[in-house]
Amino acid sequence: ALLAFFRSCNVLYHQSVKGIQPEFIARYLDAGKPERVIDLGRLNRVKSHLPLVMRPDLILTADGVRAVELDSIPGGIGFTGQISRIYSEIGYDVVGGGDGLLRGFHDALTTSLPEMETPTICIVVSDEADNYREEMEWLASALQAEGHPVYCRHPRELSVDDGGILIRIDGQPRRVNIVYRFFEMFDLANIPKIELVAYHAKKNAVRVSPPMKAYLEEKMWLA
Repeated sequence: ALLAFFRSCNVLYHQSVKGIQPEFIARYLDAGKPERVIDLGRLNRVKSHLPLVMRPDLILTADGVRAVELDSIPGGIGFTGQISRIYSEIGYDVVGGGDGLLRGFHDALTTSLPEMETPTICIVVSDEADNYREEMEWLASALQAEGHPVYCRHPRELSVDDGGILIRIDGQPRRVNIVYRFFEMFDLANIPKIELVAYHAKKNAVRVSPPMKAYLEEKMWLA
């Protein structure tokens, strides 16, 4: 149901831009955003792309569970993953299992590139999101321990060549296939090399998730 909601929001926005649906929808969602941010969200290459990881913020009411926010750049994956593992190890029955978040995160991202057996994932954490860096580093190291090439880096640690995005592992360059974007679109001006990342996303040389669609991250969708 939540995937269907995101898919519907995406279609509704693009149809509003084209005039098929009321124009005020796109106007409200784009209000106050720089033109570059709007342009990135409208790239044809990523038109159908949706967030691959999403956290609903839930409250329990007399009428059942209600979602009060749908967060496609959720903090807490590493923290909750570590806590889930610990609770599972001491005998608690954890929803999804002790490593459910770890495997779910990895599976969600890698299924976006089904033609690749072991795509390299880079979790890119900005200065603005620095409070989450430690848990994302844990997430990457836990997945590495299971044999998955997942790394956590600051944007300035990315390098670029004609073929796409690179990071250094033990001094050697490694091609990145998936960038997990752990930074907000409002912070775009402070992200080194973001234009080059966007260029290679447009060329389909790297998959960026969640896609750089600021309009999908607006809380007004629920209203």
